[in-house]
Amino acid sequence: MNITFSEKMYKFLIVAANDKLPFILPDIMKSGSLHIEKRTKPEFSDIAKLEETLKFFEKEFDTKFPREEKLMSFEELNKKLTSNETKYRLFMESRERLNRRAAIINNYTAFFEMYPQTPEVLSEKQLFFTIPLEHVTLMNEYIDKYGLLGTYEEFKDSAVYFLITLERTSRNIIYDIVKELNGNHFFEMVKFKRGADLFEALENKKWGLLEGMRNFNLRVKHFVEKIKEDMPHYKFNVRFYREVDKFKAGVFEGDYVSIFSGWIPESKSTDFKKILTDHNLYYEFYEEEKGNANIPVRFSPSSILGPFNMLVAQYGNPRYGYFNPVIIFAVIYCFLFGFMFGDLGHGSVLMTFGILMLFSPNYKKFASLMLFLGGSSMIFGLLFGSLFGNEEVMKPLLFRPYHQLYFILFGAIAAGVIVNILGALLNIIQKFIKKDIYEMFFDEWGIIALVFYLQLIVIPLLIWRGILPKGFGVKLLIFLTVGELMIKVFFNVRREGLEKGLTQGMLVFIWFIEFLSNTVSFIRVAAFLLAHVALSSASFLIIEGMELKGFSAIVLLVFWNIFVILLEGLVVFIQSMRLTFYEFFSKFFTADGANYDPLKI
Repeated sequence: MNITFSEKMYKFLIVAANDKLPFILPDIMKSGSLHIEKRTKPEFSDIAKLEETLKFFEKEFDTKFPREEKLMSFEELNKKLTSNETKYRLFMESRERLNRRAAIINNYTAFFEMYPQTPEVLSEKQLFFTIPLEHVTLMNEYIDKYGLLGTYEEFKDSAVYFLITLERTSRNIIYDIVKELNGNHFFEMVKFKRGADLFEALENKKWGLLEGMRNFNLRVKHFVEKIKEDMPHYKFNVRFYREVDKFKAGVFEGDYVSIFSGWIPESKSTDFKKILTDHNLYYEFYEEEKGNANIPVRFSPSSILGPFNMLVAQYGNPRYGYFNPVIIFAVIYCFLFGFMFGDLGHGSVLMTFGILMLFSPNYKKFASLMLFLGGSSMIFGLLFGSLFGNEEVMKPLLFRPYHQLYFILFGAIAAGVIVNILGALLNIIQKFIKKDIYEMFFDEWGIIALVFYLQLIVIPLLIWRGILPKGFGVKLLIFLTVGELMIKVFFNVRREGLEKGLTQGMLVFIWFIEFLSNTVSFIRVAAFLLAHVALSSASFLIIEGMELKGFSAIVLLVFWNIFVILLEGLVVFIQSMRLTFYEFFSKFFTADGANYDPLKI
């Protein structure tokens, strides 16, 4: 197994008695080697609900629980997890209500302490009302508007409000509001007729509530500790039954025996055979042929190329037996990014972020991407003599982009030619690996197409440089084009028949337009380089025009460069992907392969 080519895969066909499956499956999953061949789409609806419950508890407890083996039935797992979630939510709702009631009592106590005369006059100013629940929001707005102290408790379909006011006029306003909101006076249900009695009752209720909250919190703590203790077992079982669903999607189950098949990497085949032998299972296996899109691919993991693998995966996985273009992709991608984002200062900022990411557990996997892109930008920054958009500080090792526009355009087109040729060569190699000789010669980017593309570049270049006479060069170009057309038509007629063969042969004329567009597309590399230089240097023109000096000039430079790094960095990042995906991968990359996903717990 390496980064470029997938590890060799063996296909296993296994026959097992139905009563043995519950004992075989855990051992197969523990080995983490069998990629089951699915015949139907797995049904994860039931297990998905339990996974959401696990995520809920991990978020609530802010903990990533490990998996510990303790197998239980799915019914038991479902019942325990669901009931625990329901009970936990009820506990949290009860705690919220208790905390709200404690806050209410504390507010009233503070109110009495602020207005000592209240117990003497409260019997005239305490108001109880019932308000329909749909008017609670509006009632609360009135309470805030008139500066009242109030709270409510839900009672059947109404909200029972308890309000206190020291101003008789405010009390009259409240009577009008309650009447407007279809409320009812609730005073006759109040047991307290004197303010002093109410104050004493609130104090008693406060201490009783505090004691109840202490006992309640002890119960919640014990319940949470029990959940945390069982969570690793739940997590193991949820993972196990998800893998069981995957297994069910690939098994033929009869009355007495079940048949299933899948793929095993060569490095794990010996241990897997031992598992099958230990369980006395019948099995057959053979090495898979290259080029089948259903066969999973497994490449050697690489922490350095990990981010580039993620980008390649956005396009797709290579087929089994075909090569993984991640190394070539990384080189081309970094080159294009650095060319368009060439600045020593901006590149150093990206590299600094890459170094910081090395120390972050969450972002460490992206560190190498930032380091490579930052390094490429710094190299081109040295070549172009640019430091945070300033082209006067340092001397370029090569030239300044604005002073050599023709070289920039030529370099961008030359990069496109190299990428196109490389893509065609990889396509030819891939067809050779597949042993498809016809496609190797006559594919859209086969040998005939590559020769045609090279002659369209080399012959005009030789004429321009005076190496070939113009008349001879044109005749040679026409002669080679006609020859290639005849060869393509001849072999297409033999393979496809006269009508289709002639049609396919005439596509040679379309090649010219396609190859031209594939090459000219890289002019955008020069355009984005010049745009980056212009946008970066604009800050100095602004400083000069506004006559800024000292601290204000430094602040503008800092924020302007942050803006350039974020905007231009994102644009160049996307454009580099666009060019590699559509101008490079499209020529050779058969990205319909399956990712290796074994049954694993």
